[in-house]
Amino acid sequence: MMKDKFIYDSLYKKDKAPWTSNDIPTELSNLIKDKIILPCNALDIGCGEGHYPIYLASNGFKVTGIDISKEAINRAKQNAKNAKVSCKFLVMDYKNLNELKDKFGFILDWRFLHGIIKEADRKTYVRIINNILNEGGKYLSVSFSDQTKCWGYGKIRKTPVGTLCYFASKEKLEKLFRPHFKILDEKIIQLSSNKEEKVFANYFLMEKL
Repeated sequence: MMKDKFIYDSLYKKDKAPWTSNDIPTELSNLIKDKIILPCNALDIGCGEGHYPIYLASNGFKVTGIDISKEAINRAKQNAKNAKVSCKFLVMDYKNLNELKDKFGFILDWRFLHGIIKEADRKTYVRIINNILNEGGKYLSVSFSDQTKCWGYGKIRKTPVGTLCYFASKEKLEKLFRPHFKILDEKIIQLSSNKEEKVFANYFLMEKL
């Protein structure tokens, strides 16, 4: 994890974090526009430079964003200030989420879960998510799918920026999630595409059991 923290800080300092975008994913904005997710106390895990928390805050949510990278959090705070919205940003490892005093009506995990590669840690993570959700709270997880054919083979692959990621099948994630959540929607979405590379992700919208 410390190695990943160094990589993340370095990428943000060089403005080379490949996942950073000002664009709000259609899959997220549709949930808000269609009132499937209503304004509530929300948490973004692995919030990066804060663009998704800022979007949620501008739509009436009370938002906390966490990230292991101090550089990312510093940028998120400045971005929120520039956007004139109020968000709470914390430098935090996901393993410490139980230390948060608040519980949440909506938890967003966009391209974070695949960074947890040990099976035991993945199980612990989803238990923590369930624990910090309010009754009836919703959880949106988007993580790399095994349908992605780039960056090697197998479920654990090294990405171009040097991090290890878990490329899961939909069935594997169903098994991980079902003990803790009711699955409301699941599908494969495409995160990026060019002639050389197509990145697919598992999209799961869930509700706490």
